[in-house]
Amino acid sequence: LSQPLAGLLIALLAAPLGTQTVILWLTGSTALIGVTLVTLARRR
Repeated sequence: LSQPLAGLLIALLAAPLGTQTVILWLTGSTALIGVTLVTLARRR
């Protein structure tokens, strides 16, 4: 996902949900992706 597109997506999400919710959601999903990648890397 390109940087401007990601920014637009975040802005669109933040409008109805509220900035705090979006920041929490982004942090959570980033952490989940990180854990998943580490787990997959260790299995090999």
